[in-house]
Amino acid sequence: MSERRKILILNPPQEVDSDFIDYPHFTGLPAWYLAERLTGCGHHVHVLDALAVRGADYFPLRNERGLFGVPHVSLLEPLRDADFDVAVIHFTPFVLSRRSEGLAYLLRRMRQWRPHSLLVGAELYTGGMHRVPTEGVRLRSDYPELDRFVSLEGERTLPNVVLETKNAVPFLVPGEVPDATLLAECSVPSFSSDWLAGSRAFLDRVGRLAKLRQYAVDGSALPVHFSRGCPFSCSFCTSPYRNYRAVPLPQVETFLARARVAGIERLFVLDDAANVRKDFPELLAMVDNAGMRLVLPNGLRADLLDRETVSALSRVTGELTVSAESASPRVQRELVGKSVTVDQVRQVAQWCSEVSLPLLVHWTVGFETETREEALATLEVARTMLDDYGARPLVQFPTPLPGTRLAAATGTGRSTKAMQHEPTWTPIGVEPDEFVRAVSLLRARASQSRAAKVIVNVTYRCNNHCVFCAVGNRSQQDLPADEIRRILERHWDQGIRQLDLDGGEPTLHPDLFEIIRFSVDKGFAPINVTTNGRRMAYPEFARALLTSGITGLLISLHGASAQVHDGITGSPGSFAETVQGLRNAVRLAPKSVDFGVNTTLSTRNFERLDALVELLAGLSVPRLNIQFLTPFGRAAAELVPDPDEAAAVVRRVIERWRDRMAFQVVNLPYCHLPGLEEYVAQDLGKLSRTMVFVTREEVNLYRYLAQTRRYDDSCRGCLYRVACDGRYDFAEVQD
Repeated sequence: MSERRKILILNPPQEVDSDFIDYPHFTGLPAWYLAERLTGCGHHVHVLDALAVRGADYFPLRNERGLFGVPHVSLLEPLRDADFDVAVIHFTPFVLSRRSEGLAYLLRRMRQWRPHSLLVGAELYTGGMHRVPTEGVRLRSDYPELDRFVSLEGERTLPNVVLETKNAVPFLVPGEVPDATLLAECSVPSFSSDWLAGSRAFLDRVGRLAKLRQYAVDGSALPVHFSRGCPFSCSFCTSPYRNYRAVPLPQVETFLARARVAGIERLFVLDDAANVRKDFPELLAMVDNAGMRLVLPNGLRADLLDRETVSALSRVTGELTVSAESASPRVQRELVGKSVTVDQVRQVAQWCSEVSLPLLVHWTVGFETETREEALATLEVARTMLDDYGARPLVQFPTPLPGTRLAAATGTGRSTKAMQHEPTWTPIGVEPDEFVRAVSLLRARASQSRAAKVIVNVTYRCNNHCVFCAVGNRSQQDLPADEIRRILERHWDQGIRQLDLDGGEPTLHPDLFEIIRFSVDKGFAPINVTTNGRRMAYPEFARALLTSGITGLLISLHGASAQVHDGITGSPGSFAETVQGLRNAVRLAPKSVDFGVNTTLSTRNFERLDALVELLAGLSVPRLNIQFLTPFGRAAAELVPDPDEAAAVVRRVIERWRDRMAFQVVNLPYCHLPGLEEYVAQDLGKLSRTMVFVTREEVNLYRYLAQTRRYDDSCRGCLYRVACDGRYDFAEVQD
């Protein structure tokens, strides 16, 4: 055949920002779609994918960048030995974003080795919102060895380009968008066994990266497009592919069969709008019948989902993502360009909750003309869906990427790195630091929403009688050791690995060391004990506890003198014993034990906090937890200090001592420590903690405490409501 050509398709290494978006680890897929098309045209085609050759991995580079694949020089030998009339080099958005010295070097050598061959750059179809506009002048300047460059999709255009001579003009050729019929011809590529093996080895290696681990990327997965394009046009998306085309179901079935034969268990569906196709339920049924699983990392359209489809999704995927963007109708209409409503997203969240399908929701805050009220509405709705249905919010800042309507409208252009980390605009009426902090708090709330720690009150007995004790009015009894073991076994089976042993006074439990040994042998870590420290005054006991296998110890001290501390504990001599216990802990604690002090502020001691910190610093205590009262047990309203006055003392102490001691403030609303909110953010840690009482009752610690919190007039319009339930109400103290 006179028109038959030897064609090399090269997918080069992908140089990315360390905090990349979209899927640079899956960029080999478009090369195989093109190979299927060119092979069907009668050409002899070979694919060289830098992400599937021996040694392919992720390599950190300088300037917060990294490389997927192999270093460019590792491709010199296979390229020198390759025999081709035409080389098509895949220019992904990651390659197009800036000149690559490594790729420029490869092209120079390819030109030296094959001076008469045609070198064609091609954008191809990768999907995702991260498209970089193709600029012919810049490309020709950066890579003068290229003879042609085909932008957009290339399966319809490249069969003609590869037959042209080197002198043909123009240099930049817009690719013709393949219709559904042509798409069907190249949507089921014949992957070579070598490529499959290399790609699977590569994905096994890079799957260790945190950003990929969350999607369970490994060698049992394969990327796929079941459709191309998105019929919608959100203002922050760079994609020009508005012509939506679905791969016909017969081709989907063929692809599933080939994947199953190849040992693939999961398909990463990279569609921009996977559920726009009208036969989406039939596709899910086909996947289910094939025994395959899907990963759907891009947000589905909530307005195109129904209860039955969500139920079908729960059988083929372990997680669902939808895009909501904003709770403000004006922002949606004027600034985003998305027609999805909050009610539609909330309905999907309810359906997902009913079938136990984890849901993630994309939210975007910080548009140029967005107001404080609009931003707060979005953050609060995101928090409500998290609390009510477990729908985890994925919060981003609107970023005017080059080529987006957002950039065109504002005359501003930024890189993808800003999306997660730094807003381009701040809502009207909001301080920049306040805005960033509020988004961070919502993200923290989401990250802490899954159970991770169990706190067991092993006893209600105590040798102190603190005036504010939360459990001081409960029956003085122990939780039997065999019952504690059963509790720990059950939580271990639920995936809980962190443990706190609390009370009452846990060191009074007769089987404490047996419980600790059981916990260590089971594998719990970290294991923390909170104590009043009085038995720690005895060196033998202190040494035994500190070397028992625990990893954390917190000793409670409420004053810098016997007068203050003993007056609060109602136990003369307790101050002397606790301080001696602190000395023993400082002296005997191994480096593996995280040691600190806890103090509870009340009207009896908050003004003397400076003196307490002076004492602790003199004892070389490394960490102090400052705890505000909660309305439980003996904590009467008259013991509660004015929060602003107490917060002023706390601020003074932190600002003076934070270079020498670590601080954590517990049970104080964020608004009382503006500028120091990071010291109270650990309150959110209670979201992941289950408290088990001596009575066997179990509660989520955060929600248990939140039941006595109330918003007042000063909370109206506060952005910290995304992670704060208001102030504690001591009008009625709980038992």
